[in-house]
Amino acid sequence: MPRPPRRPRSTRAGFSLVELLIAMVIGVLVLTSTTAFAMASWKGLSANRQREEVGRNARFLGMSLARDAQMAGVGMTDQSDISSADFGWVRVRGDTLVVLAASRFPAPEFALTPPTGAPNPITPLGEGTCGERCFDFAKQAGGTTPDVEAGRVMLLGGALPRRLGLVTAVDRRGAATDSFSVTLASLPTLFLTPHGLDGGLPLPHGAVLQPLSAVAYWRQDSTIMRAERYNADGSYRGEVMADGVEGWQVRLIFADGGEAAVANPADTARAYNRIVSVVVRARLRSSYVDPRVNGGLPVARDYEWRVTPRNLSYERNRLP
Repeated sequence: MPRPPRRPRSTRAGFSLVELLIAMVIGVLVLTSTTAFAMASWKGLSANRQREEVGRNARFLGMSLARDAQMAGVGMTDQSDISSADFGWVRVRGDTLVVLAASRFPAPEFALTPPTGAPNPITPLGEGTCGERCFDFAKQAGGTTPDVEAGRVMLLGGALPRRLGLVTAVDRRGAATDSFSVTLASLPTLFLTPHGLDGGLPLPHGAVLQPLSAVAYWRQDSTIMRAERYNADGSYRGEVMADGVEGWQVRLIFADGGEAAVANPADTARAYNRIVSVVVRARLRSSYVDPRVNGGLPVARDYEWRVTPRNLSYERNRLP
């Protein structure tokens, strides 16, 4: 039988010039779209990074402010006069906020033990009971001494007029003795309040010592600082709470809805016992910048925190 005729082999042909141009155009379009999408994604991630940095600083700062400011006056001596007209447990001075509260709840008190023959009250000329600006106090049962040390603040008195004391030294004198001594810094005032006997106030024999928590916030250049300890000259030993601060303002809100930079004991509407809340306004910016985001400038946002010290509110509104 004769063989069937062979089919001719297929001719292998390349892309035509038109096909090649079409493929190149499509590839360029795909590559351009992919590049644009990637750049937009990176830009979005960079912007999110900046916003997240600002938001994280704001959340941390706001939580810290709320925690400290709400404690103003908690656990203090003489609860019926928790923020008297002439002595406030929350204070504002310029850009500085100071909140006073008991370091423990309830904070223990330690009675003054003046030496035999000491004048009552002890005057500034007496300089103290155990030396210059040194005061003896009785230990509590079991030899308990206060939770204070150098750099901490205490409340000296118990009855009006109160005074603050910045501790420079504590001598606990061992278990064999029933007293301890506290030495105060040489300051006329501390947080705008007469300090120890340096403010010209006498100290009665019935005075007591009460440990305090004295927390201060203030702006230092582009940072917000927080301090719980203080140097002998009354300056703060602070730590950084937030960076990138462009604006910082602290104000007091009073019972009539008014706002002021400071309390004024001579003004019944702006006295310390009329404080309702503290408002802090701040503008925070990111430390990280990207030339593709916000014109290469830091991302910034305005924040406002309003905190009502719960104990001050209770004392002002409680029934007589």
